Amino acid sequence: MYGPPGQADALKTFGLGPNQFTDEEKKARAALRNNILGTEEELTATETAFERSPRKVPAHVGARAYTIGPNHQHLRQLLQPAVGLKRTDEYIDDPHLKLCNNFTKVIGQSSVKALHSYVPAEALETLEAQVDSINMPRIGPHNNTTTPAFQLNMAAAVGPNESVTFTHIDPDTGETIEASEGISQLGAFGVIHIDGHDLTAGFTSMHMLSKDDSRVEEQLFFLVELGICWVLHGDCSYGFSGLHMHGGSAPVFKTAQPVNAPPYIRITAVAYCPTHFFEGTSSWLFGAAPLKGKQKAAEVFCIAPEMQVWSHDSFFKERPFTNSPNMISNGLSIMDPEAYLDCMARGIVQFATYLILQAPAEVLVRLDRDAILAAISLVKDNQRIVARPWPRGPGWSSKDCAEGPLSMETMEALKAATTWEHYCALQASDDSELRNLSFGNALLNSAIAEAYEALCRDGAAGIPVCALAEQEGGPVGGTAQKRRSIFKKSRAGGSSKSSETKTARKKKAGTRAGKRKAEAEVADGPPVKQTRQHVTYDQDSECDSNTEPTTPLLQALELIEFKQLYKHLGTYVLELVGDNLDSWNGFLDAAESDKSEDAVALLGNAAAHLRFLKARRDGTDILSRLENQELLLSHMAMWKWIEVEVDHAWRSVETSTEHWMKALCNDVIAAFTDVRASKEAVKKHFKASVYIPSLSVSATRQLSTMQFPARRVNKADMRQVKERLMRIVSEWLDFNSDFERGCPASHLVFRLVATYGPTVLLHWPVIEACDKSMRRLVFGDKGDNKPSFAKVEEWCTANLHIADDATREVLTQINLIVDCWRTPQQRILPGRMTTLVQSALARFSSSDSPKKADHHRFLISLLEPLYPLARNPFFSLPEPPTASSKAVKSFYTAYRSFLKHMVSMDDKKIPWRDLATSRRLILADNGPFGSSHLRTKEGLFSALIHRGITHNSQFLHSEQHIFFDGLDDWNTIYATSRDALEDSMDGKDMEKYFCDGCAYGVWTRRSVEHASVYAAATEAPDLTSWLLNAEFPAFTQVYKLFLKGKVNRESAFPGFGPLQAYLLASDYTIAGAVKMPTYKEMGELLWSDLKQKGAMTGLRALGYTDFESAEDVADAFEKVDRMLRETIPENLRRRMNYNVFTTEHILCKVKRLDIAQFKKMVKARANLSPEELEEVTRMWRMWCRE
Repeated sequence: MYGPPGQADALKTFGLGPNQFTDEEKKARAALRNNILGTEEELTATETAFERSPRKVPAHVGARAYTIGPNHQHLRQLLQPAVGLKRTDEYIDDPHLKLCNNFTKVIGQSSVKALHSYVPAEALETLEAQVDSINMPRIGPHNNTTTPAFQLNMAAAVGPNESVTFTHIDPDTGETIEASEGISQLGAFGVIHIDGHDLTAGFTSMHMLSKDDSRVEEQLFFLVELGICWVLHGDCSYGFSGLHMHGGSAPVFKTAQPVNAPPYIRITAVAYCPTHFFEGTSSWLFGAAPLKGKQKAAEVFCIAPEMQVWSHDSFFKERPFTNSPNMISNGLSIMDPEAYLDCMARGIVQFATYLILQAPAEVLVRLDRDAILAAISLVKDNQRIVARPWPRGPGWSSKDCAEGPLSMETMEALKAATTWEHYCALQASDDSELRNLSFGNALLNSAIAEAYEALCRDGAAGIPVCALAEQEGGPVGGTAQKRRSIFKKSRAGGSSKSSETKTARKKKAGTRAGKRKAEAEVADGPPVKQTRQHVTYDQDSECDSNTEPTTPLLQALELIEFKQLYKHLGTYVLELVGDNLDSWNGFLDAAESDKSEDAVALLGNAAAHLRFLKARRDGTDILSRLENQELLLSHMAMWKWIEVEVDHAWRSVETSTEHWMKALCNDVIAAFTDVRASKEAVKKHFKASVYIPSLSVSATRQLSTMQFPARRVNKADMRQVKERLMRIVSEWLDFNSDFERGCPASHLVFRLVATYGPTVLLHWPVIEACDKSMRRLVFGDKGDNKPSFAKVEEWCTANLHIADDATREVLTQINLIVDCWRTPQQRILPGRMTTLVQSALARFSSSDSPKKADHHRFLISLLEPLYPLARNPFFSLPEPPTASSKAVKSFYTAYRSFLKHMVSMDDKKIPWRDLATSRRLILADNGPFGSSHLRTKEGLFSALIHRGITHNSQFLHSEQHIFFDGLDDWNTIYATSRDALEDSMDGKDMEKYFCDGCAYGVWTRRSVEHASVYAAATEAPDLTSWLLNAEFPAFTQVYKLFLKGKVNRESAFPGFGPLQAYLLASDYTIAGAVKMPTYKEMGELLWSDLKQKGAMTGLRALGYTDFESAEDVADAFEKVDRMLRETIPENLRRRMNYNVFTTEHILCKVKRLDIAQFKKMVKARANLSPEELEEVTRMWRMWCRE
């Protein structure tokens, strides 16, 4: 892993077998395993002794993956011990704390041993210097400088016939995702994934604590793009980078087990290396601060990033207390005493140095670092120990701080000093051995940082996802967001259950019981490094004779996995091919811009490029797959462009407008309708140079001969005319000689790409189905299987569905790997051609009528002007360029007026739900939905106050109070604000200042008097257990609770009607405490309780009027949701945290968007010339871009 990319000795993965651990280490691991599982009598498949503790901390809701040690709050950039490790006087001897402490020691020591056995010493020394310089806590053993974070994963073995389809919460979007492969009990950690926040220079160590069990099938762990598969054995440890795509198979019993059989639970302990721990970019929660006023619990001191990157006065009568776990109070839960002492003492040095440097520069305040460290001690094993020296830390030596007069040289320099730089120079050490080191060891730390960055750079160069992320700009290895964005960039919106056959499921690696075929070859090396290379799908194998005619291609699509491609993933240097590539790119540009004449001028050379691509088609390796993908996409783009132009030609005849193909269309119509001289079929000749002089075609392809029926017709059939036109143009261009196969094949490609994305075209059975084997792979060689456009469309409608998340995950990962072998041009073309074709053919979508497609385009036209506000809620339209025309200035004025109107009351008008003012404020980290308040009574009370009283109020917008410790806190703040406003407002205005009855549009019975009732509701267990007990209830359940919940037979939530109950339930869903509703649930809610609300009005405005049931509403809502997900750019969807609630919110705003200001803007835009419109559009795209 370390060293220039491409070297053969780069370390990627390693393992330790049982024989490499001492007997003492084996006993410690066995004891840890037994403590986690508990007694055999109490152990069940669903619960271990560890999981029976109420203090366990799931890494994700519903997953049997638990954080042990410190955790990181990404939004708040805070590092702290996990909440379940909080130590108080009553929990000093808590068994759970002792178990977690032992876990970090045992697993930390195993991790240290594993990494020190394989990772180069110089790399470990560099990491040691880095963590030592910033005082990163040594979690577990004091010598653990490489893996400060820990996680415990557990998965019980399932029966041989149990389905593994499951849902999990996407850690990035918060959406509920359905997967068909992986370890269901681990949620998001159970599917192939990357750990985007891991250190590029680090390794994750995974430790198999479970014993081998002969009842359980072979258990596998995949390092996907490396093509490696570890076989997991008891008491073994494995190392790898979490930035490589990885995941494991579920444990599966070989045979069905008796009812009373003991369960098998696979326990894996993971020690890993988040970047935030190593780079001093997050604050450590350090200790309790002094109490302020009437505070019952203190705030917390932090070791902030600016303190990292460079008393013993008396005891309190009462111990300071804070609600937040911190390193001083709780550090012993995860560190041994020596490491705890060093962390605490060094933190004090950091804090003290940070404080004294705020003193006036001329007094040259210094502190004796070693003296402070030596002054702090604690008792371990009946012996007092002192903190170790810290030569890399901030501060000065004892010689620098010795009492006495300054030297003459220093006094003269001090007298002459006039700038901060002068004083900094004077703060250099007086110690001759340290003279070249400025205060705070800045030069030393700089050298450490350079070595650390070089180590990270070398590590990132060998990890595909990091190398690609870094190409897009940013730090070494790219940001975690860009890594995950690359990892997921080909995902499509929505999900549906896969119609997976039992035969197909058995062929998937490591997921089903039964006899396994030899799918791997053991790599050379020591016994502990048992690696398996994936094998490819046998594309020549016969299909099951009992399968339906539509099975072959569907089966191929269901079997998309890495094992089918790895055999052909070789290292190839791809080159741009074809002398006509520039013409092809120009043709795409013209077609995308709807400039038909320019496209026609380049049409001949573009077709020549397709012929050249076809001539190179050969083989099944990755190079050939890429060329076939480009060929299929290019043919699809050409065929579909011709289809669109033919449709325009037909319309030009009907509407008497101009089109470059109009003359040809008229003559083809005449060939059907002219009087016949005989009763024989009529042959007509069409010469390219006559109809399209600008079309560049070879002399041998100038003439196209078409045969027409002997019997004339009074009116030509549109379908027959279009078919003849497409035949004629395709013969002229000669890019595909087989119209009967080529046209249906292009439509099959179009539907496949629209459903699964262009990556599906890398799969060899799909390539074959779209080329020569359509009859066999699509229609099954049964009956009348002659391909046609109509048959392909019928088959696609019946059999193709939006890919489930597991399939999309695999397609995404395949695309990531293949991208490494594409040139920049080849990375762009698939997306360009797909976008071009889908845009051009929007009106031909089979899912909606043309009328609804028009409504959809109208909705997008309403939303697009507001895209800049999605990128930046504070966006302000700049002034037009000075030399702009009157028309451009008028457009800017109208556009600015529209934006100003929308922003003026954005809580009611803006369609981006989470970006409106009230919602932005309440989502702050210190609000009710922040991680520290989400599952607390105080958080629930604050959320009720927001939705029931302060939403969209001047009080919220001006004073920004979003969290209240309880009713007393609310009453105090409310009274203080009232007193301050008493002289400036009357009673009615005062009430509205705090609580606007029309906050949601129509007036409702909202009142500040409801606060006491809300407080009582938070004390009712039947109303709060779902939240406080970390349950994960269905959306409908929480909605009904807020709508109908009662305390003492009275409404627990007065002022809450269906809309407010829906909004608060959706708030908690987005926060991750409630399951995301399905389309069916949304349809039932809109059809019943919200029938007269804005979302239903919006659906009707979009043409969905024939509602007879909730199913009809759900179907319409799903279509709009999928359309919006496919249309709104990904970077904007990410910023607005897009989900089904965003779609509902957009539908509510349809009527509020189609207003006079919008119509004036549209009118002003229509007055722009093509050049002015192009320039304005370019600027708009820039305002929307990240």
